[in-house]
Amino acid sequence: MSTSRHLATLCAGIAFAAGLLVSGCRTENPLFGVGIEDGSTSESTASTSTDGEVTSGPSSGSATGAMTGEPGTSTATDTTDTSPTTDTDPSTSTGEPLQCMGEQIECDGDCINPVLNVENCGDCDQPCAQAQVCFDSMCVFDCAVGEQPCGLQCINTNGNIDHCGQCDSPCEAGFLCAGGQCLGECPVETPVRCANTCADLQTDLVHCGMCDNPCGPFELCIGGSCQLSCTDPLSECAGTCVDTDTSLDHCGGCNAPCNPGEFCVQGMCQGACGLTVCGQQCVDTDTDRKNCGDCGQQCAASQLCMGGSCACPGGEDFCPGGCTDTQVDTQHCGVCGNSCSNFETCIAGNCVGCGVGETQCGNACVDTQVDGSHCGGCFSPCPPQSTGCSGGECQCPNPNQTVCGNQCVDTMNSNQHCGECGNNCMGQTCVMGTCT
Repeated sequence: MSTSRHLATLCAGIAFAAGLLVSGCRTENPLFGVGIEDGSTSESTASTSTDGEVTSGPSSGSATGAMTGEPGTSTATDTTDTSPTTDTDPSTSTGEPLQCMGEQIECDGDCINPVLNVENCGDCDQPCAQAQVCFDSMCVFDCAVGEQPCGLQCINTNGNIDHCGQCDSPCEAGFLCAGGQCLGECPVETPVRCANTCADLQTDLVHCGMCDNPCGPFELCIGGSCQLSCTDPLSECAGTCVDTDTSLDHCGGCNAPCNPGEFCVQGMCQGACGLTVCGQQCVDTDTDRKNCGDCGQQCAASQLCMGGSCACPGGEDFCPGGCTDTQVDTQHCGVCGNSCSNFETCIAGNCVGCGVGETQCGNACVDTQVDGSHCGGCFSPCPPQSTGCSGGECQCPNPNQTVCGNQCVDTMNSNQHCGECGNNCMGQTCVMGTCT
């Protein structure tokens, strides 16, 4: 991270601690400093440092050169900065002033695009914070997948009691938030209560094996244990994930450093770059997400860099918070910023209320009288061996069986559910519904 980004993080941290923006911190950007405080993101997003080693944390950088028109439009356009950059005085060797093209402006001897540049967002020396990207000359959120911006934080609304299902939708006292719904008890799929949310301790990245036991960068929770998982093109080196195509310390393989002054290009140390030098790295600005179109123009975590322009995958739109499908997103229904009410869902880009006899469960309207995933109430799935949901009750294949938890049992002879659900015989035998 550059010095100015470090300054942005430091200033924002001081600002939140003191409750005000201190002298020396830029305030022109409306969202400067947002997302710096602890808890701003619950999921880490991989980014590549100047030596090619991958680090983690809230994604940083400018938004995109992929956006045209109103926010939410994902049409790619060419934003490559074709003019040369220099680290010398803002004039050419002939003494002529530096000539910047198009939307570019001169900042400290370089031509940059303030619409997209994370170090100079909107104007020179206006760096965005770590959890932000520069979009349309403003620092906006770049939340991790599964999160959305709520106030000054990126929030996972599936399990946040103050923002359950969507921003500013708190649960009532005594309830918890699971699957974006306020519930009285944890559902079968996430059976363990951790504070005010529910978790599957076998797979939950924040509650792996036990409550409040988060996995580290590039780790997955497998069987209740955090395990390092490097995905292509990253490789495991020295206990972390690195890109051996660009890493100065692991060029072409682990523990294969380049000499001072060399670049790591496609896994080989070489003296000349042949592409574009950004910091200490040799990058292809046509495809590099951190330098898309030009140095410092970083795509959002959910975007790809194609032909020097950032674009959302699958025809999604970029809205503050990341790429999203505005056809179903209740926070950005139809267009960015169009939030549906608590009792509406987003269908085909329109906020609609559920029909007669239907209940909103997450982003769907369901009939809890017949829906096997929401039988009798939201997120109350029937057991796997159930024959379906009828009248809001799960139906077991044997008429003598009763639904207990996530299984159909015969309470007349079940040692764990003798006579009724939860009545454990504790070493005795259940005979005709009685422990003997």
